[in-house]
Amino acid sequence: MVANIAFFESNNLEETYNHLYEKYIKDNTCKAFSDIDMNKFSNEFESNKKVPLFSVFPELTFATKDSITTTIQEIYAKNDYTLLTFFSPTCQHCIDKMPEIKKFMDNLNEKFPTKNTQWVTILNDREENNWIEFIEKNQLDKSAINLKSLDPNRTYQHSLNAYSNPTYFLLDKEGKVVLKSFNNKAILEIINK
Repeated sequence: MVANIAFFESNNLEETYNHLYEKYIKDNTCKAFSDIDMNKFSNEFESNKKVPLFSVFPELTFATKDSITTTIQEIYAKNDYTLLTFFSPTCQHCIDKMPEIKKFMDNLNEKFPTKNTQWVTILNDREENNWIEFIEKNQLDKSAINLKSLDPNRTYQHSLNAYSNPTYFLLDKEGKVVLKSFNNKAILEIINK
């Protein structure tokens, strides 16, 4: 069943994932899952409820490192697809993943020059000191729009269930959430439609 959950998650078969979670996993009656597994599964379920696939991404305002404000809506309206990546520069998984995403997005833009795809990274942490260094070290300023929250309480995290790092949302031109993972194959299939 766990293999099925991973399949459903990676293919964004959200309703099926939710059904499996509610009926077979949520109570963990057989104690088949570790606390780490349960945390992951319940977090994904919460994300599915708060920001369902094909729902329009909420209007949120962020700022660049130079404190220029912009909305996510302004960004996705100018692009065919926008990949949002919420991350922390101190998260080891993010440290490992961001160069891979950068390479993929750079290749994507070269391979599909007629598709406007934009990568947006969003600091998902209170601490900004490491953020600028991380952006420069990984050359994200050349590949992505890099944003931070204007709200010290980061209330967007609650509305998106974007507490874990990294968290992904692929949006289309209308702001519909078409994918909630970084899955190279799925992104290519969506863009090739």
